[in-house]
Amino acid sequence: FTQNEAGFLVHDLAYDYRLLLPGDAWIPFQPTQESIDQIMGSANESMPKVDVSGIVEIMSMVGAQFRLYAFYTGEEGRGADFVTNLNIITTPLEQDYDMTTVAAVNKEELLRAFPGSEFLDEKQLTNSHGVRVGTVTIKNPLLTAGQEEYPLAQTFIYAQTPEHVLISMTFSTPFDAREAMQPVIDAIVDSLEFVQ
Repeated sequence: FTQNEAGFLVHDLAYDYRLLLPGDAWIPFQPTQESIDQIMGSANESMPKVDVSGIVEIMSMVGAQFRLYAFYTGEEGRGADFVTNLNIITTPLEQDYDMTTVAAVNKEELLRAFPGSEFLDEKQLTNSHGVRVGTVTIKNPLLTAGQEEYPLAQTFIYAQTPEHVLISMTFSTPFDAREAMQPVIDAIVDSLEFVQ
């Protein structure tokens, strides 16, 4: 990734896509073991009441498919115990799938993976680069390490590359910050493009 006046440009050479993390409030990490250790250290400092062991487990499960993790440090995206963040995972597919099918599977899997979650919104659109992008947003009743409820708004952004790779992004923010962070989500969705 590189930084310019618009934000951080993420260009994944392995899967030929790029997108923009808008603004200068991002701390992006590439998925090496060293960066995962840095992420967890930062997460423990910035979210002392949140149990981050689940993040470690997810990272170890997805291995090389985990492409990026980024914290958003702007005040509008911070809660008392949580910092807005984005991760990107890529999954090779055997074929192109209809976006409606992908949306249905995503929605079902998300609600099953996060018990007690509430479905909020779903969209499919073609962005300004001609890329078909889908989003599913849920309210996730996250529990802190002290078992206190700390609800998140999580938007799952997905698209398929021409080479049948599913790009999955998870944008997580404190529920109270959802409206303030929506323009950032919209900008990321609109910036996604496939490059050769």
